[in-house]
Amino acid sequence: MDLFCIPENSSHKVAKTPYLCDSDDRWDGGPFVTYPQRGGFLHMVPLSLRQYDLETPYTELIHPSELQFRQKIFIRWLFIGLVSEFLSSNEQEDPERPPDNPEAGELRASIYEHCVKTDGDGQTFLTGEIITNVIGAVVGLTNLSKDVQGRLNYLSQCLRVASGMLTSPAVQGIDRSLKFAIAGLGELMSNIIRNGVALKDFGEVSSLPQTGFDWKHDYLTHDDTIKERMKSAGWCPSDLGRSNALYQHLFTMHYLSLMDRHVPGRDHSGCTDMICSAAQIDNEKYQLSHDTERCDGTCDEFRVDIGKIKEILGGSETYPVLVFDPEDETALLVDPFVPGCEYIALSHVWADGLGNTKDNTLQKCQIARLRRLVSAVEDTVWAQDDSKPRPKYHIWVDTLCCPVAKLEPEYNKLSLLRMKTVYEQATHVLVLDLALSIHEAEGLRPATILLRIFGSSIWMRRLWTLQGSYPPFADTEKGLTTSTIEGVLANSMYFQFRDRPVHAQSLLPRLLDPSDFRYWIMWADINKELRRLTHLSHHPTALKPPSPEPHQLYRSIQDALDFRSVSYPSDEPICIATLLSLSLPSILSSSHPSDTPETTTEKRMCTLWRLLADADDGLPARLIFIVDTPLTTPGFGWAPNSMLGNGDNRGRQYHNLEYTTVKDGVSIPGRTPSGFITEFGLAVEFTGWLLHPKPMAPELPLNPWEGVLKEYREDLVFFRDGETGECYRMMDWHASHVAPPTAITRGLTEGEVDEKRVIGSAVDTGRMALIRGEDVDPHNTMLWLLVEILEVGAVPKERDGKPGYRVRWVRKVMVSKIAVEVAASEETREFVRVKGSFDSESKEFAEAKENVKQKLKDATAEAWKNAEGFATAVERTVSEGMEEYIWASIPMRFSHEVKGVVVPESQRWYVD
Repeated sequence: MDLFCIPENSSHKVAKTPYLCDSDDRWDGGPFVTYPQRGGFLHMVPLSLRQYDLETPYTELIHPSELQFRQKIFIRWLFIGLVSEFLSSNEQEDPERPPDNPEAGELRASIYEHCVKTDGDGQTFLTGEIITNVIGAVVGLTNLSKDVQGRLNYLSQCLRVASGMLTSPAVQGIDRSLKFAIAGLGELMSNIIRNGVALKDFGEVSSLPQTGFDWKHDYLTHDDTIKERMKSAGWCPSDLGRSNALYQHLFTMHYLSLMDRHVPGRDHSGCTDMICSAAQIDNEKYQLSHDTERCDGTCDEFRVDIGKIKEILGGSETYPVLVFDPEDETALLVDPFVPGCEYIALSHVWADGLGNTKDNTLQKCQIARLRRLVSAVEDTVWAQDDSKPRPKYHIWVDTLCCPVAKLEPEYNKLSLLRMKTVYEQATHVLVLDLALSIHEAEGLRPATILLRIFGSSIWMRRLWTLQGSYPPFADTEKGLTTSTIEGVLANSMYFQFRDRPVHAQSLLPRLLDPSDFRYWIMWADINKELRRLTHLSHHPTALKPPSPEPHQLYRSIQDALDFRSVSYPSDEPICIATLLSLSLPSILSSSHPSDTPETTTEKRMCTLWRLLADADDGLPARLIFIVDTPLTTPGFGWAPNSMLGNGDNRGRQYHNLEYTTVKDGVSIPGRTPSGFITEFGLAVEFTGWLLHPKPMAPELPLNPWEGVLKEYREDLVFFRDGETGECYRMMDWHASHVAPPTAITRGLTEGEVDEKRVIGSAVDTGRMALIRGEDVDPHNTMLWLLVEILEVGAVPKERDGKPGYRVRWVRKVMVSKIAVEVAASEETREFVRVKGSFDSESKEFAEAKENVKQKLKDATAEAWKNAEGFATAVERTVSEGMEEYIWASIPMRFSHEVKGVVVPESQRWYVD
């Protein structure tokens, strides 16, 4: 729809929004909120969206209205009616009060003239022309109200209703372009209110009404239409998830969805929804690239004076910079950096071929190209202030300035230790990414340029580009590589497009065009992304500012790492340590050259977690509930093996659990429980239960009905709170969310744990406990942690020496309350006796089995008939029509009793 901003050279034609109403089917001009009552479709409106008539039942979920009827309602009410409301042409809720706009009637008639058009093919469609042209009128007409604050509050209420209807069952099957035309209208009007209050366009109002509605809801998840369209335009599958998570506004996502992302040589066929592999480096196949525009691929390699570089690194505390040879455009000279020296540090995507995994060389044509690129930056800077002499910059590029670890390991380590200083001292950082340099910046809107940089470049997906687009500098045969902090530490960043370098920060203010408020919406998203880069540079550990919230260092890094990746996992701890000003020597010395890549990564991650905990006053205690794939080092079974958001597949919706208290699904700020590292694991304090399994009757085994059913594979555990008597159901978290981790039964023998009944058979060992987590949804479901008790009264050497349970991390589980109860019987005892004495093919076994099955059926039939609420509970929690089959739940779910013994809220756990 033309309500949205469209990028230049859109990858797809924007669909028109069909107008499906009849010519006489028009908006009635009454109050917006009460239209369902006037229109006779109140049954479509959820009770939560009504402030009147709560008696009329909400039946849309059970008996959905006819689609054509709903689509007409959506057009008439949620589009035309909302436009009319914001133009003050509707009657007010107070029947004694006329509209604030004296020309309301004429304006309502003109809305149809401007919002409904017919094209040359006779198709009638909705258009946003009037909306984008009369935004100023919305503010002016609102200010005519006698009570501006009340008027804004009412407009907010209208937006809440519209937003709620777009996520209600009534939206199912609605034409996609119509749904998001309404959502775009709502988002635009929300921002008019928010920006108008901030800029005092409405004068002095006492408060900002609610405007934070989710208009982007289901844009990428409603169906596969947009996903497939974006993939066909060159988007990586993982970029879809990243964009959906990072950009909160529909206008931004719609703009991105129309941008072409095809990049020569970038193949996303092997990428997943979580990981982009297109920029991963394969040392065996990696090739240096030539400047294909000016070279036929036959030029020689330029070899830097590595002796001079080693002399600078080894004989001083400084680092080398490169000077363009005045006598040879394809050569560079080596100088030591001295204060006052101005240079450009290069940040590039190694997958584009400007790196070298084996030696400190580059093709000579690339040296000439770098000379031209640096000169272009010099011209750009000089054009901003030509009263000063034209700058002359040196250059620093990792490929030449950092000795390759395989050849010069000690000098490579020295270069790594000084990497942070390199980017802090650089006059500018120049970013090279083929995804940007294939496009001409001239003629592109600021929004297109900025979203190409922050929303669709590979540079933003690599971990070393958070520090910068930094390549591998270690034993490339083992994959031991490193990275640095170019993007965060840069004082000034330029991004190279085909025709010129672009200074992103100077473009950002140009989105705040007062003549088009639509770009203001995208500004909010892009500004947030830019701040993600720059914010981290303000967290040096030595100068950490006081804060009411603990773990600010950890929190500052967490979101910035999401959706980034590395070619070699051992890069990650070095990047993060450099980024957070932690001890890089400690990271580098934690592993040995003879270690395998996996061991190197493990050791470095353990050291990183120790350093982070020391610098940040501990760690968020709720890390134990988030990790899916923990480290394997003793004492670190609580620690994610990666801090990258796509490393352990953790759901972003549970990020806040790491550093906030959540109650009834709502985060409570200022309450961040902490944990600290000990020899036994992460020390945390939570309440929980000790789980004690026992037979349903004396002398019975835990699973007396084994054999009654052909197969017993349901991994549910039911237990009772020993104090309150309340019953709970526990199920595997991984089974319903992500693939199970490999180390889910550490320490438990194969005979103790059935791989298909991990939590059930684990609880049967009698060594399990639950550490209580938090409510994660409004349906009384909780994310908890199942652990194995290794030692009672453990006292580690570290910290306060408080005794506690030393436990081993086993599995994340979901816990919810239930209300079902079953008892054992004589038939059960006889079945157990026969099972132990006769073959399963015998007549005695068959008879005993049939008797116990009948007993189970009779018991459940009696409960179904007489136990208050039993049938209702089954139908609500399992399914309807279960009366004949519910007996099978007894051997599957209630073979024995599990009692939960509550421990205090201050219980100390040492989680490994």
